[in-house]
Amino acid sequence: MHVKPSPVVNSSPIIALVAALPDFDALAGIVERCIVPAEVIEELIAGGLKDDAAARVRAASWCHVRPPCVFPPDSLVQRLGAGEAAVIQTALHEELPLVVIDEVRGRRAARLAGLRVVGSLGLLVELHHARLLSSVEDAIRRMQAKGIHLAPNLIQMTLEATREQRA
Repeated sequence: MHVKPSPVVNSSPIIALVAALPDFDALAGIVERCIVPAEVIEELIAGGLKDDAAARVRAASWCHVRPPCVFPPDSLVQRLGAGEAAVIQTALHEELPLVVIDEVRGRRAARLAGLRVVGSLGLLVELHHARLLSSVEDAIRRMQAKGIHLAPNLIQMTLEATREQRA
């Protein structure tokens, strides 16, 4: 099993993983801990979704919520939004090399900042390889049922990475 170091996680992957996983705590099997900036919690609460993503993060002993970023670069916030900017800023400030971001702009900005990036689908693959998720295809269906849009080519690549065939 490949356990990742403590990633800093954005709101979209949290929403996707809460939808996908029958047991959100399964993530504790592949990460030491998740770092969640306060700005991300605020986005989860303000998002208007009728899910319990923020509550799940707060209840998970392996999730650590950080205080708001003191000096997030204005240019980063304007390009990405407060949550993604806080994820990148927190990772850089705490010298954590891994971020979990799904949006293309945020992923690009994180890579340009020298960070490694994984998305929610990548974490599903890791969970599957660690035998903590029996079916990635079922997890993807649960995400889609909650209105989470996934590009067909990303779905196919994810299923190929777990050797599942799309029915």
